[in-house]
Amino acid sequence: MNLDKKLTEIIYNGVNGSKLLQQLPYYLGLLPYELYVLPGMYIAMLQVIWLSAYNPIQFHLMPHFFAFCLFQLIKGTVGRQRPGCDHKNLSGYIDESHCSGKQRFMSFPSGHTGIAFALATALYLEMTVSDDPRFFDVQIKTERNRKIIYACGFFVASSICIHRISKGYHYLGDTVVGGILGSLIGYISWHVLNKYKKLYHDLCNKHQNCEDKEGIGIQFISTDKNSRMIELGVKVLLTIPVVYLLVKFFMVDFWNLASVKH
Repeated sequence: MNLDKKLTEIIYNGVNGSKLLQQLPYYLGLLPYELYVLPGMYIAMLQVIWLSAYNPIQFHLMPHFFAFCLFQLIKGTVGRQRPGCDHKNLSGYIDESHCSGKQRFMSFPSGHTGIAFALATALYLEMTVSDDPRFFDVQIKTERNRKIIYACGFFVASSICIHRISKGYHYLGDTVVGGILGSLIGYISWHVLNKYKKLYHDLCNKHQNCEDKEGIGIQFISTDKNSRMIELGVKVLLTIPVVYLLVKFFMVDFWNLASVKH
């Protein structure tokens, strides 16, 4: 605990000792992280609903959901105080809402770091292992572009780690454990879905009323008009709350990203 606190103080003081460095974790970490995690999640949902796309599930939705659930469970069980709430010399930049109620005791492990590394790892596998690498169902054909995409993922994940430490939200140990667990979640969830995606392909090939749109998604085509109308109605109903949350993010949450909790 003492070593963790000392190393956290070194990073905290080192980053905040310069006005330029003080702002970098926000613009290189928190801002791109929140833009990718939340609007990216809503866009992925819309692609799943309307395009029957499975790639966004594999590299975004599944790692995100598993990481979020696991980290919330661990945080609530361990109950470690956030450094910015427990120590005055680390409290200069933390959002006040993180020091009230149960949020005060949700330091270990870092959820932001865990989700960031889960998504970065899954994205890396999508770009390097997948037979048909896609970024939100845009086919990435060149190896150069694939490297740029997954490098950006790990860069943002590392920057969000620095942000959480330098603003008093987490100790260094919280982010290290968060990064390790997140990477494992991203690795496991991507490979599990990749296995079942191949089984889904085999199932599709056995049915005449199944359409595989060049790796974008698999749809079982109904010839019944009533079934198609019901399907359309369900898609519209599912779309309404997703679009609402997407608009709400840019109208409300975007202007106060530090208060967004994961």
